[in-house]
Amino acid sequence: MDSKELLDALNWRYATKQFDSTRTIPAETWDALVQSLVLAPSSFGVQPWRFLVVNDPDTRKVVEHV
Repeated sequence: MDSKELLDALNWRYATKQFDSTRTIPAETWDALVQSLVLAPSSFGVQPWRFLVVNDPDTRKVVEHV
């Protein structure tokens, strides 16, 4: 890959045109995503990540406005 191809790949963006809040992520896919997030390296190799999953619709409304 040359530098132009690399920059083109990094500059590519995808905008979500519509969001369907009724769709859910299957549990198996969600588990794989969480595991990949936990394993994602940090700059110091200590992975100080914290993840917050909000499933309650009322709480989600509050969180979206913070």
